[in-house]
Amino acid sequence: MIPPCVSQFSLAHRWERTSDIKRLSDMRFAFAVLFLGLLACGRRECPETVEHAPTAALKADLYEIRRAIDDFTRDSGRCPRSLNELVPKYLRRVPVDPVTRSAETWVYHDCDVNSGATGRNCAGQLYSSF
Repeated sequence: MIPPCVSQFSLAHRWERTSDIKRLSDMRFAFAVLFLGLLACGRRECPETVEHAPTAALKADLYEIRRAIDDFTRDSGRCPRSLNELVPKYLRRVPVDPVTRSAETWVYHDCDVNSGATGRNCAGQLYSSF
């Protein structure tokens, strides 16, 4: 028996509100699962990971070497014959390739330098293509 102060309408309304709250909770859960799925399937470039460190260091070293080559070319009017010609005026030393861990593996040709490393980084790019 329903108390006289509570009508059928208020009980039905309360049930609908509870149902709406459950639907809202279910929607939040679905969006959370969708968001986590998208996050897991996102870009794979390994930022801020151990796998990304050699790529970042390689790009920094190549930038430094190429800048030194440009400075040498501007000052002398010709390209250096080798990277050793840049030391000590333009570079303190020839940097160690962070992938091969050797200063002897740089590939120098036509006033440009690339890594002599074989293989790919975590994004699938060849180390020699930087």
